[in-house]
Amino acid sequence: MITAIALLLSLTFFHRFQDISAVELSCLIPNEERIQCQWTKQGRPALNYTFHSKFKSKHSPDYTECPLYLQEEGYNVGCMLPYKSDMKFNPLYTRLLAENKSMVLEVTINLQGLVLLNPPDNLTLEFSNTSGLWLYWNFTSKPGCVESEVRYRNNKDTDWQISKPISGASPYNMAFPDEKKLYTFQVRSRIAHHCGSSDYWSEWSIPLSWGSNRTENEDDSESLVNPGSANLLQKVLYPILGCALLVTLAVLLVHNERLRVILVPIAPNPLKNLEDLLNEYNGNVEEWLHIPKDIIFRSNFTETACPVREYHSLPSGSYGGSECSLPILMDDSDCFSTSSASSSSTLPAPPYDAPPPSLG
Repeated sequence: MITAIALLLSLTFFHRFQDISAVELSCLIPNEERIQCQWTKQGRPALNYTFHSKFKSKHSPDYTECPLYLQEEGYNVGCMLPYKSDMKFNPLYTRLLAENKSMVLEVTINLQGLVLLNPPDNLTLEFSNTSGLWLYWNFTSKPGCVESEVRYRNNKDTDWQISKPISGASPYNMAFPDEKKLYTFQVRSRIAHHCGSSDYWSEWSIPLSWGSNRTENEDDSESLVNPGSANLLQKVLYPILGCALLVTLAVLLVHNERLRVILVPIAPNPLKNLEDLLNEYNGNVEEWLHIPKDIIFRSNFTETACPVREYHSLPSGSYGGSECSLPILMDDSDCFSTSSASSSSTLPAPPYDAPPPSLG
């Protein structure tokens, strides 16, 4: 009987010792809003612990119990403490006590590297023909104290490409993306080094996609379903459409005179214009050319008829010793005179029977 009791006590002590040895305290500062410490990662512990902490000197006795516990099935599994922006630069002194007030664990925690930001949100993409694709996002903390990383891949990649850390609120730029591919982007952030660098990156943001939704499998399936469709269209359909268009145009030209005149104008007949000049305008070039009356040339003189007269032969002595023996004929051009004066002249003609002059 005594042996059984001793065995039961030893098993109970061993179980409690095993549970205490499995306790591990860890703390985080989610989005710089509170301090959250946990000593059980999953399930409920075998014992119900109490948590005590302070920010002052380690040797000061003013530990305070947790104001708000995180519980699992009625057992305390964690604690949430209020937080101010300067608390992360001071150590946090913690104690974990069992139900009988015995100290199970005592840990000093450096909070500076324990800030865990929320994932960036409101991701937007803008495309420019000159500078490429720009990715913007919003921060859940002060932008001046945050650095970010961007990861992306397209529908033909299996691994993610991660960018270098981007300081502050600067956007991410991808120069000359392939518009035929579908890109997926995600962003995460953490506290930058100059603001007390954090050891934890946030979770990746909700993915944002840009580009073509067509995948290589879809393109291959279309090429298998419709093999040679492009060649068939060019070799068969285009000639048929061309012939139909020519036939339609020919029918319109035959049945529509106005359209025929517009598309195939009739060549003018030059003889028809000369016939109009002679028949309709009686040879009047000015009227035939439709010259305005105010610029038609009009002469300021009149022509009178010149009577034609026969020349009379005169004695040879009237020539004044002239040796000319040929008769002088009257030229019609000498018969015209102006309206102001007219004259006629009679020139003597040598006798027809006069002998030729002597050469000696």
